[in-house]
Amino acid sequence: MYAAGGLHPMKFSQYFVLKDTVSYLQNVYIPGLYHIHSIKPSEINTIHPIGGAIFDEVKTTNYFKTMMKVERKASTIIEGYILQTYRGYYISSINHLCKETIIKDKYYFAEGEETRILNDYFDKLQELENDLKSGKYGGKHSSDYSIFDKLNNKPGCVRVLEDYMNGIPVESYDLTNQTSIMELDFDIINNQFFNLFNNLKGDISGHISVMNELGAAYLLDETEKYMRITLAGHAVCSTIIFIIFYFFVSKPIKQQLRIIDSLTNITFSIPPSIYNSSPKIKNFIENGKLEE
Repeated sequence: MYAAGGLHPMKFSQYFVLKDTVSYLQNVYIPGLYHIHSIKPSEINTIHPIGGAIFDEVKTTNYFKTMMKVERKASTIIEGYILQTYRGYYISSINHLCKETIIKDKYYFAEGEETRILNDYFDKLQELENDLKSGKYGGKHSSDYSIFDKLNNKPGCVRVLEDYMNGIPVESYDLTNQTSIMELDFDIINNQFFNLFNNLKGDISGHISVMNELGAAYLLDETEKYMRITLAGHAVCSTIIFIIFYFFVSKPIKQQLRIIDSLTNITFSIPPSIYNSSPKIKNFIENGKLEE
């Protein structure tokens, strides 16, 4: 499928970098450190440092919740980054199909097929717009992100497609006649709707392209932020583990070893004659008791 400016979303230079980075963080790095629970159907992962039961939200405001928010924001933005790009594909296809409703080339389309496909694409575009605005895919609408303010404040789009679809002009051209084809080409070039829609297509495709660039830069910043938080968290946790181990494990063990060493020295300092002549001392050394 073709996206904004006739390009598939995967042809954007940042696409695979962002997808692979977020995929690694989401599916490899974080699950290796923390318990992950996937919430259906949005596939948004939440981190639960509390073992045992599964919760649908992180209960406490802490380091883990901060990481979860960064990861969730990156996942939802990259999903919206791809889905919003599909608008360019639908717009390009609709623009082409509108022309086909006049050309009516039966070599490519059966009678009325281009109109049915046009209606289907229009419905898909409208559904995609509504889903993006409602946050169906787990994220916010682009108007809710401050990084897109300079674009959202200048929409510049007028929707007239529905009016055209309700009153498609009835024309008949002989596609085997050179004069008729020239007349068809002239009508398309000078058609007020097509000129307007071509301008809107360029405006919307350019809008999407700029949004993709801003979204890519934002995602890379969020990824770097996530990595800094992770490194800082691991440094703090490692320090805390070292301190706990020293005071609650290593230090008591050293104290017990000193006691054992002192008892061993005392034991070997007793002459054998005294050891064999005193049953109480012998019993204490062997069994730790003064009495039988």
